[in-house]
Amino acid sequence: MSVTVGAAESRALWDAVDLITKATKRKADRDFDNAEWLWQLANDPTLTYCDVEAYRAATLAYGEIPALWDQAEWALTTGSEMTEGGGSSLRERSPADLDLMETMLTIRETIWTQLEGRSIPPKDGAKARVRQLASHLVTNGPVEHVEWWTFRFAQWSRLLLTHLNALDHVAKNVYLRNTACPACQTRQVTRLDPATGERRVTPAILIDFADDLIRAAQCQQCGHAWFRGDELERLAQIINPESLSA
Repeated sequence: MSVTVGAAESRALWDAVDLITKATKRKADRDFDNAEWLWQLANDPTLTYCDVEAYRAATLAYGEIPALWDQAEWALTTGSEMTEGGGSSLRERSPADLDLMETMLTIRETIWTQLEGRSIPPKDGAKARVRQLASHLVTNGPVEHVEWWTFRFAQWSRLLLTHLNALDHVAKNVYLRNTACPACQTRQVTRLDPATGERRVTPAILIDFADDLIRAAQCQQCGHAWFRGDELERLAQIINPESLSA
C-alpha cells in the first residue's frame, strides 16, 4: 500500500521545482555611508532615535536571482552572436549551447507528455507546466512518485546550472556590425537560417573562435578570410576600430 505524501516530501519536491521555475532573493551587505545615516537622523524630525530595524533595512540589500529556466532562455537568445535579424543558427551554436538546448527540450517534452498522460490540460509556458505537474503530484501522490520526481527535478536543475556555467566560459562567434568587407565592400548578407527555415539579415564579417582564441574573421558574402596573426592585424589596420561593435 502506498504511503500518502507528507509535508517533508512535498517541501522537497517544491524546493527542487522552485530552483527551475522561481526567482530567488539573496541578502547582501550594502556599502553604506554611516555618515549619511547620521545626517538623516539629525535632520529628519520624524527620527527621534536610531531605529535598529530601520538601520538594518537601510544597510541590507536584496538581489534577485532569476529562475534557472529564465537564465537558460536568456543565455540562448542574448549572446554576443545575436543580431537584429534574430537568433543564431544551429551551425553557429557552441557545444555548450546545444547541451543546454537539449536539456530544455527534454524538460518540455517530458512535462508535456506527463500532463497529457494524466488528462491535465497543459498551461501556457514551460515553467507553468512544470509547476502544474508538481502540484498534481503533491495532491494525488503516491509518495513513491513524488520522491522519484523530486530526484528528476533536482537532476534537471543541476544540468541547467552546469550548462549555464559552461556557457559563461565559452567564446561565441561575433559579427562586426556597421563594417564593410574590405574585399567586396559588402556590409550585410541575407541568408537562410537552417534552424528555422527563415531568411535573416546579418553583418557580412563573422569572427569565429577555436579553443577560446580568435580563429579568423571571414566575410559571409565573398568568403575572404583573415586568420589570427598577421592577417588579422592587417584587417584591424584597415577597419576603423570605432566602427566595430560586437
